[in-house]
Parts: sequence; C-alpha cells; structure tokens
Amino acid sequence: MLIETVFASQLGALLPTADPSTPPRLAIAVSGGADSLALLRLAADWVQARGGVVGEAVCGLTVDHRLRPESTAEAAQVKAWLAALGIPHHTLTWQRDDATQHPPTPRPQQDLGGNLQAAARQARYHLLEGWCQANGWPVLLTAHQRDDVAEHLLLRLKRGSGLYGLAAPAAVIARPWGHIVRPLLTTRHQDCIAYLQAHGQAWIEDPSNQDGRFDRVRIRQLLADQPDLLPSDRLAMASLRLQDARQVVEQAVEQFWAAAVTPTSITPTTVSPTNSSLSLNHRALLASLPEVRWRVLARALHHIGQTPYPPRFEDLQRLWQRLVVERRGRATLNHCLISLTIPATPSLADSVNWLVEREPPRPESAQNRKQQRSPQP
Repeated sequence: MLIETVFASQLGALLPTADPSTPPRLAIAVSGGADSLALLRLAADWVQARGGVVGEAVCGLTVDHRLRPESTAEAAQVKAWLAALGIPHHTLTWQRDDATQHPPTPRPQQDLGGNLQAAARQARYHLLEGWCQANGWPVLLTAHQRDDVAEHLLLRLKRGSGLYGLAAPAAVIARPWGHIVRPLLTTRHQDCIAYLQAHGQAWIEDPSNQDGRFDRVRIRQLLADQPDLLPSDRLAMASLRLQDARQVVEQAVEQFWAAAVTPTSITPTTVSPTNSSLSLNHRALLASLPEVRWRVLARALHHIGQTPYPPRFEDLQRLWQRLVVERRGRATLNHCLISLTIPATPSLADSVNWLVEREPPRPESAQNRKQQRSPQP
C-alpha cells in the first residue's frame, strides 16, 4: 500500500476534530532527517488534497539545540527546503545558559542530573509546545516511525523497564494547548526514504546516528544484522499492543484517583507549589493491582513534588517497604513528605490514609551558614 494512503488513513483517524473534511492547522516538528521531512511533505499533500492552503495550514518547526557545530546551518537548510515548497518555517533555539528564556527550558546539569540527551529532549518538546500554544496551532505532528518503536522496545528491555517503558509512544497526546499526534508509528523508515527519493527531496543525516557509543545506534545495527531473529515489524507490533495495555492501566488509575484520592488543606508548615496535599486511601491501595498501585503513587508524588519526572519503580517499592512492611510512619521521596500510620486493629484500617505533601525545606547546616557568611577571597 502506498505510503500516502497509509498516512492519510492514520492521520484522519488520529486527528481530534469533529469534521475530518476540514483540515486543522498542522505544525510539523522537522529536524531535516528523512522521517520528519517525509512527514512534512505527506502532511502538506494531505492538506492540499482536502482543499486547504498549504502555506496557511502547515508550518515547520526546527529546534536548534546547538549541540553540534553544524546544527544552525542545518536549520537554515530546512528553512530553504520548506520555502521552496511554500511552507513557513520557524527555528526555535535552545538557550541552555539563559534561565530567563521564554518559554523557559531546562538546564541539564541543574534539572536532569547531567543527562544531556534527556535534557535536550525535554527542551525540544518544551519549545515546540510553547510555540504552538503561543501561536494558536492546535496540532503538532512528530515523526516517530515503526523502526523507532522497535528500537525503543529493545532499549527499554535492556534497562529492565516495565509496562510503561516498553509500550510504544502514544499516537495521540492531549495537551492544554491542543494535541501531539504521531501518524507514522506503523510506517517503516525505509518507506520514508523511498518517498523522498521519489519526490527528489534531499535530507540531512545526523552523524550521531552512526556513533556506536550510543545504545540506540548499536540496537539499530543489531536489528539490521538479525532481521530473522529480531523482526522490527513484530517488535513494533508488540510494543504497540503494550500501549493498548498501558491505556487500560491508565483508565484504572483514573478510576482509583476519582474514588480514593482526595485533595486536602495544607498544614501551616508545608510549602507546596500546588497549594495542596493529597490523601490516598490505604485499603484501596492494598486492594489494587500492583501496576495500578505504583502508578497512583507515582502520580501523586509527581503532582505534589513538581519534579521533571515521576519517581522510579525501585524507589516506590522501597517507599512501600518502609511505610507498609516496616511501619516506620513517615518517609520522603521526590521532594514529598509521605505519612502513614497503620492501626493495630484491622477494623480501623478503612480510616487509614496516605498523606502526600511537599517536603519542608531542610534547615541549613551550621557549616553551610558559616561558609555563606565568609568573605570571598
């Protein structure tokens, strides 16, 4: 089946619009690689086929992370390619050392423990979504494709991930400003290349895609060398089915949240940017399936702690061991203070709740105060 036909079917099914005959404005995250350029051209053709004006309904967004010397020139090349197609383009630059940049982007050493790739990814989405929100574009398309899904599955298996880590990226993500949509999840990378070649469109090859120091590159090579043992289409299919299972778990989490999680008034000593704490019913947590339980706890700690990421599975297990098995009463995790007192009488268990609140600021040590008062040499 032609890639254009598959794309039109996928995008039409995924777009959150009541009238599929009226194309919404589509912002395309385009790095200049084969996948994202194929996505942009497919989207432009899709809009044109439905009577839309490409120059008004499609735009390209390139994030210049400035992690490589060539990145700025590559963004300019993408702009030139899109100009030839009559498609507007905007370059969004990651100013890593400018804490006042709007929209603000994370600084890797401070926010994400020095994990530069994770910081760059977070900054990319922050910039893309910030632009869409500020300019009123309701849909952002990204070019994750089938081979990416297979690589993602093996990479997460290597790290020992659970259901959420092994599941494919969601095809549609609702955001406050609109939706992120991934219409290429069932499309091969080679199909994107063949499509560009048929249209005489050049693309940019990122040299890091050949750097064997990265796990993802080695996994990509493994998939290419062992197609019979590790068929990427079957791996991608498994990951997409796990995404379905993840949605079932998320529905169960939503049901638990509505029935057994209650916002409470903060105590005078609590400092919380959410201006609230959360109360979780202990008996409901005990009765829930483990996957649902961990997700509820992770969501509560992420909400109150206001950290870039929720706590890890291993940390949640240690929290459960400390509070439920060892009955220590209090613990801290993810910038949160968690309190739980289990009564000796089982009949009183229905009244037991987990209290999750923002961890109070820790008192400064005398040594730190002395250092801060000492004059600079």
